[in-house]
Amino acid sequence: MALPLRAWQSRTLRVSHGCLWLTEQGKPDDVFIQAGQHMHLLGPARFYLSAAGAAGVRLSLT
Repeated sequence: MALPLRAWQSRTLRVSHGCLWLTEQGKPDDVFIQAGQHMHLLGPARFYLSAAGAAGVRLSLT
């Protein structure tokens, strides 16, 4: 799933189940976010999100 954010946008991503694989376009390092963890995302950026594992992932964006 792609998540584009404009320069004035921000989101808090929270993982409630599984493990999320997060990549920010143009950045060399990927991030893995486990259940119970969260991350603040700031634009301008394009993020790519995927489940890291067969169990899937449940997340929320606020």
